[in-house]
Amino acid sequence: MTKENRSNHYFTTFVTKYKLVVLALILIPIVLGVACYFSVPFFNVAGSSAWLSFWGGYIGSTIMAGVTLYVLDRQLAQNHKENVCNAVMQIATLTNNEEKAQIDKLADALVEFQASFDFMAINQVAERMLHGQYLSSDQEVLNALLRDVDMKGFKIDVLLKPIPKSKYIKEYDKTFNTLYNDYGLLIGDFIFFIDLMKDMPKNEKLVKAYILREVKNNKAIEENTVPNLSQIPGYHPPKSICDIIEENKYYENIKANANTIIRTRLMQSINIDSHLKETLKTTIINLLDFEYRSINDNFNEKLKVYE
Repeated sequence: MTKENRSNHYFTTFVTKYKLVVLALILIPIVLGVACYFSVPFFNVAGSSAWLSFWGGYIGSTIMAGVTLYVLDRQLAQNHKENVCNAVMQIATLTNNEEKAQIDKLADALVEFQASFDFMAINQVAERMLHGQYLSSDQEVLNALLRDVDMKGFKIDVLLKPIPKSKYIKEYDKTFNTLYNDYGLLIGDFIFFIDLMKDMPKNEKLVKAYILREVKNNKAIEENTVPNLSQIPGYHPPKSICDIIEENKYYENIKANANTIIRTRLMQSINIDSHLKETLKTTIINLLDFEYRSINDNFNEKLKVYE
């Protein structure tokens, strides 16, 4: 709406609002004129000069009253509009700051989460295993790594829940799911292998039966997990340590082939997961950039309405 149109609209609104006052100001001189014309007592007593003075004063007062009322009404309307705009600005600013604070929390949580995939710690455990050290303390280290990822991942789930799904969040979910599952499977395999090796029977005749039993039991657990992971688009679960033992029939000579098993299992995941960790960093940057831009765009759109 142009400035001229706004003025015309406001004038029309003003006349409609004060139609009774306008009607009264129009009717009064008509009534007086009619009274004089029909020689109504009192109205035809005054001379023409007196009536001329009356009409001059009346018309001038009417114009001044109308102008004063119009200016006052417009000023009040302008003040009301400014008060509404100020209130909207304050609410929009507070909302904008709260939304940014929420994304700031998400940013901190995402950075911590991405850093929690600690492949250096897994490599250190693998290095000790390659030197024949199968330690319960390393199992605790591996369990702590998985708990840390779970805890920080849950925090992000809570922070992401109220945010509308965007293509950046979907990309994050896809990368996270692939990395998280592969990371978890690697840790689970190493925990199993440490258990397997440190509880190995000293009697060589019992080794094969022991390995067969433990591999069978662990495969039963895997059968409840891996098929579900296989359904994730683009994700192909690696061969587990149990698969490697079965395919190569490392039942009786597992000690001699322990290092081969560890390296084979580690190499399936470590390079891929390190790449996925960097990919996750990129998706996090893109996600946060999009969310900050969306907040700023929404804030600017709210302000445009009241410009």
